[in-house]
Amino acid sequence: MSRRPLLAVLIGLTAVLALLAAGCGGGGGSNGGNVQALPASSCSDIYYEGGGNPDYIISSDLPLQGSGRAQTVQMTEAIKFILKQHNFKAGKYKIGYQSCDDATAQEGAWASEKCSANAQAYAQDKSLIGVIGTFNSGCAEIIIPVLNRAPDGPVGMISPANTYVGLTHSGPGTAAGEPNKYYPSGKRNYIRIVAADDFQGAADALNSQQLGLKNVYILNDKQAYGLGVATDYRQGRRLLGVELEGVVVHRPGDADQAVGRRRGVHRRTDLRERRQADQGPELGPRQQRSAACT
Repeated sequence: MSRRPLLAVLIGLTAVLALLAAGCGGGGGSNGGNVQALPASSCSDIYYEGGGNPDYIISSDLPLQGSGRAQTVQMTEAIKFILKQHNFKAGKYKIGYQSCDDATAQEGAWASEKCSANAQAYAQDKSLIGVIGTFNSGCAEIIIPVLNRAPDGPVGMISPANTYVGLTHSGPGTAAGEPNKYYPSGKRNYIRIVAADDFQGAADALNSQQLGLKNVYILNDKQAYGLGVATDYRQGRRLLGVELEGVVVHRPGDADQAVGRRRGVHRRTDLRERRQADQGPELGPRQQRSAACT
């Protein structure tokens, strides 16, 4: 399990509190503890252990069901930790927190209908001044534009995990109209604090060149993250004048040896650049003891 999203959420919440303290929060919430809780169908009770009642709330939007639950629950605990460390305050404002789930039991992961319902609830809640999330870029594509045109002005989002390029800038593989279509008001209300796929792919390509790796093939799971970074890694290799040995779809549970036999890939391969959701690159047998690629 990667610790990078957990570290990112700690940094992100600290940044959110700093912005709120500086008076940079969105929305027009009421003071005096008259906060409006987000729906219990998706969100926890308000977490607040400060004096009196909270003036505003922030929420997280993460998939809390399915295989990634252990990681995302840790992220909600990290948010609570930082809030408590700051005495539930951002400057003069008292801040409560609600953890919201964008997953369904049926999907075992984020679901578009849940993301859409959460987005509407966030946009209509005047007490809500910021969202930490999402975990999945596909869910962010749904929520960002809704919060961007919220009735009382754009509601800020900060993601510790989204990597899809088109959320913030154009590039190879992005769709027409991205990223502007996510910001219909003309104002940006979203930032991420992790590198986008194109930066990750380029960094991996440079790193493998520096390690002197010649024979490389990519395994990807054909999901948004895996395919995105794999594509950008391949582009990076081409820009460096080095072609790949091959590219193959590799789904969780597939045996590496079976995949290799299907594509004629042998153990002489210098690097297996494996890209799956929540999983980074894997070194081939020749590099496992002498190098690391992140």
